[in-house]
Amino acid sequence: MAKGRHSLLAKAVLLHRGIAYLGGLGLLLFCLSGLCHIAMTWTGPQAAAFFPPQATIDPSLVARIPATLERARISIAQVVKVVPTENGPLLQVTENHAIPRRYFNLTSGEELLHYDQRQAVWLARYYSGKKEVPVRSITFQAEFSNDYPWVNRLLPVYRIEFDTPEHLTLFIDTELGALADITDSKKVFLQVLFRWGHTWSFLEDVEVGRLLMIFVLLVAIIGMALSGLSMISLMKRRRMPWYRAVHRSVGLFIWLPILALSASGLVHLFASSPVYTTQSRQQALQLPSAMLLSPDRFAWDVSELNWLAGEKTPAVSLMEGPDGELFFRIATTSGDESKRVDRSTRFKGIPRESSAIFVSASTGQVSNMTDQEIATHHATRHLGESAKGVFPARLITQFGPEYDFRNKRLPAWAIDCEAEKKGTIFIDPASGMQIDRVSFDEKVERYSFSFLHKWNFLPPFVGRAGRDLLLALVILASVFGTGLGFYLRFASPKKTAQICEGRGFSRE
Repeated sequence: MAKGRHSLLAKAVLLHRGIAYLGGLGLLLFCLSGLCHIAMTWTGPQAAAFFPPQATIDPSLVARIPATLERARISIAQVVKVVPTENGPLLQVTENHAIPRRYFNLTSGEELLHYDQRQAVWLARYYSGKKEVPVRSITFQAEFSNDYPWVNRLLPVYRIEFDTPEHLTLFIDTELGALADITDSKKVFLQVLFRWGHTWSFLEDVEVGRLLMIFVLLVAIIGMALSGLSMISLMKRRRMPWYRAVHRSVGLFIWLPILALSASGLVHLFASSPVYTTQSRQQALQLPSAMLLSPDRFAWDVSELNWLAGEKTPAVSLMEGPDGELFFRIATTSGDESKRVDRSTRFKGIPRESSAIFVSASTGQVSNMTDQEIATHHATRHLGESAKGVFPARLITQFGPEYDFRNKRLPAWAIDCEAEKKGTIFIDPASGMQIDRVSFDEKVERYSFSFLHKWNFLPPFVGRAGRDLLLALVILASVFGTGLGFYLRFASPKKTAQICEGRGFSRE
């Protein structure tokens, strides 16, 4: 029995010391870059507003949409809706997701030329609180970049840099009216350090090499943690130098968190790589199919909407339902307008609306159509041949691991389907846009990364600040323990020989 224990201990010691350099360097690299992410989150610039600007739209404006579209000779478009602007509610038309949107005054029917950029600046001032600060540069961005990486999801966006010493920059999605990201020179620097040290983004052009090198480091960290735990379990407790005792205690404290972080990071490494993903990082967000907007599809008297006078209408959009019928979707308010998202609650989100009324574009009559039916219809169109075996749509009113805050849209509808191993497609009820699409395997990875890597199970108990402090504590303990481990690697080589020969550390 003792001989077998000695043999296992010897193997554990050889493995632990054999991968100490590789595992220790990897642990230091990932831990220190992980601290950059925490620092970036808490020291980076914060938005002055966390909730999109709201407007109460006069329902009589809805009746002017057909004439406005006809006057502009718009016969086909993907998204048509009324949005809040600095000049009041305007009609926004998206003909192609890759080009700037068009805006129209519904009272006069006139187009406001090149207004999409002006809308982006207005939104940037709203979110930043910089009402009077000059704008240094404006760029229409259709691809991800170093200062706006693919994790932000929304494209295209406007990159708006203010004339401030810290180079305050906001990325604005005008279709959604959302702040996609906010950054400055300090955050960009930390972001570069994080991406270089944590994901090795500088090797993205040689993706297979990047995957292989990070894989080796993560496996070495996992092997080091398991072999260290085996040593603690098999080695007889006895008096030892303080640094060895501290190294042992730190190991007991961090082995489980390190295993969780490393294993989930390993899964995320391959799940997020273009080599293994089934769709491009820019393909999750898909506009609905183009709608035909010929004048003969709008045939009703403007007086039909008089009954809506005085109603609170925060959003109006034109949508195509089953059988190709056009509807005006008129949203109703979600309730208390004083309720706003702040730093502590923005990751859960607040729905912009509570329900919607559908009015037939051809008759002006209220339809029995519901958001759930519209969402299911658009989900099947996005799925195409994969639409067989679609399950009933379910309403999403808060962000979570499966549908996180980077999507920026609430409420949304989730439709599970048999395709892609019971995958899920998420639909924006106000436009029919595919917001996100994940397979079953991707959902498993998202939950793994959310709970095991980002520790999102903790905020309900200790808050997000408490979660970040615990992560930082584990990271700092790991750095300290790794430093002691490197010291021990050179401090007592004779002890290794004793263990390997089965002497001196018996439990007997």
